[in-house]
Amino acid sequence: MDAIVGTAGSFKYESRSDRLKRELQYALRSVSREELASCFRAVPQDVLRAFKRRGVALYQIGKRGAQTIASEVSEMIQAGKRGKGREHLQARYAHFKESASRKAQDLRHALRRTPQLLQAVRSDPSAVLPEVVGSVLGFAIGSGGLDANGGIPDLDLMFGIGAHRSLLTHTILVGVGAECVGISLARLIHLVYDKLPPDHDPVWDSLHEQTQRTITAARVGTALGLGFHLLADGTVQVGALHGLPVELPMEAHQTIITTSGAAEAAVGVKGFKRRVVGAFKRIPRRNSN
Repeated sequence: MDAIVGTAGSFKYESRSDRLKRELQYALRSVSREELASCFRAVPQDVLRAFKRRGVALYQIGKRGAQTIASEVSEMIQAGKRGKGREHLQARYAHFKESASRKAQDLRHALRRTPQLLQAVRSDPSAVLPEVVGSVLGFAIGSGGLDANGGIPDLDLMFGIGAHRSLLTHTILVGVGAECVGISLARLIHLVYDKLPPDHDPVWDSLHEQTQRTITAARVGTALGLGFHLLADGTVQVGALHGLPVELPMEAHQTIITTSGAAEAAVGVKGFKRRVVGAFKRIPRRNSN
């Protein structure tokens, strides 16, 4: 049973659950229509920033790819002119092999630290639990699972098979929309939290922090999931987009979907490194004496 809490400030409560309920009601009543409207007026800016993130991601992918190809082709031509084309290919193979070995070594180091991380999570779940839960749920919502069937992109099936793979669900538009929904939800929650009584129950502070972190991680996970789903649809589960104003060859449809998937994946990876991996890095190392 709930313990009697008594009074807090100018409010009287019969129990803690009653206090939480009344404080939430007070906060909701205190939100004005103008404040709600201001939240929605911020959406266009959110949309522009979301498009910019994906545009920058595509530009960086294209730039790195072009630079790598140009460099490799130039070096191969120069080596061929010197009659050392075969040696150059062998050197490049050795380089890529060494790079893969370093990546594998980094992975082994990370795996060796896994028991320490799990112990840290058990001792202080709040350190990373919101990021883990949010990113996993977000990935599932965005991708539909490891088979890339379901999730947000396949919601258009509710309107019939003829609506499947629409521009709204299988291009960067779906990622922009999902991101803006997450941002708006976090903004609305913060608005209500800000309207709680000054002497509100401390549980609201913890709940607000954990919720904001979970939503942020869910946005990251959703971007990763959408990227995974769209990349699969553009390369493995090939199909045409519906609703395009002009006729295009199948290769163009695949390019649009795959490019959108690459942009979403890039945004997701960047956010994952910053939010989720960053949270794990903040866990203090334990001495293994």
